[in-house]
Amino acid sequence: MDGLPCWEASSEFGTWLSLRYGQPQIKVREGNPSGENERQRRRRVFVDGDFLLWVEMGEWEYFEHGKRKYHSGQSRTCLRRVAARLQSQCVSSVDVIELPATVRFEFDMGGCLVVRAEKNAEPDDSLWHIYAFGDCLTMRANGKLEYGESKSKRLRKVQAKLCSYAPQAFQPTPSARLN
Repeated sequence: MDGLPCWEASSEFGTWLSLRYGQPQIKVREGNPSGENERQRRRRVFVDGDFLLWVEMGEWEYFEHGKRKYHSGQSRTCLRRVAARLQSQCVSSVDVIELPATVRFEFDMGGCLVVRAEKNAEPDDSLWHIYAFGDCLTMRANGKLEYGESKSKRLRKVQAKLCSYAPQAFQPTPSARLN
């Protein structure tokens, strides 16, 4: 995601935030004629990217230039404003700042997204995911990181440690894998 601007940021369900990066691609998912409901039976066409950062079940706060602007407990209108502010920003660093699971995503235009486990989170709740080239990196509420093929039910688990990641130090290629 290094140097790639977010080209689709959305917040359309719960407190989820979805940020897409990389080359946009049109994907077609054919319907299943024997699907249980009409939606499963219909064809779907959507735009996907090389990378997806998806904040799923974590509480989050959004800051700009050090000032808190929004948080995950606000109205749908406010959550959409956060998504609009993240549009076109590039991730400049990712820091695990507190255990078991508080992560700070810094952006190049002064934005900062801090994601942490909710107070009543179950240990296996997914805070966020990064999908890339068929792989997925997930942080759980208990601080565990999981990674592996995104369609696999068996991801590897490792314990997170206080760490920092500067995207410019990692130069992935389309064949690079998160593990």
